[in-house]
Amino acid sequence: AENPEIDSPRYYNFRNDELFADVELRDDWKDEMRHFIALNYDWLKERVHDDWTSYDGFMSFMDNDIDEWGEHLFEEEDVRYISTMLAYMMYQSNKGIHNDLVISALEDIYAGSYVFITEDAENRIKEGVENGEVHLYDPAQLEIPFE
Repeated sequence: AENPEIDSPRYYNFRNDELFADVELRDDWKDEMRHFIALNYDWLKERVHDDWTSYDGFMSFMDNDIDEWGEHLFEEEDVRYISTMLAYMMYQSNKGIHNDLVISALEDIYAGSYVFITEDAENRIKEGVENGEVHLYDPAQLEIPFE
């Protein structure tokens, strides 16, 4: 991905943070995505329904029925649906993708001149994440020595 940009709204009443990036898809991306949907149909049916059904405090602007996604993906080429399906595809190929991305982001953040993580602490964080013992959003668990 190129030209990444994060947009955070001043108020979260109508939209969320958004990450924008230019992504080049292979020529056969539609075939690959159709194949993925066919292989993972039951999982996607449940996941899409759970992720995109509106409830008190959440108004979904995406269809919650996987059977309706074909038009959005392949005819309209709606970036919301394409990016979400790519996220599902990444998740299915690596169930730990969320933690991997968070750790990667933390490594980038803490590689700066203000904060550093010792190799021992970094190894304990990775092992703890893999074992479900570390919750990445608890800064006290990082044991980061400040300079």
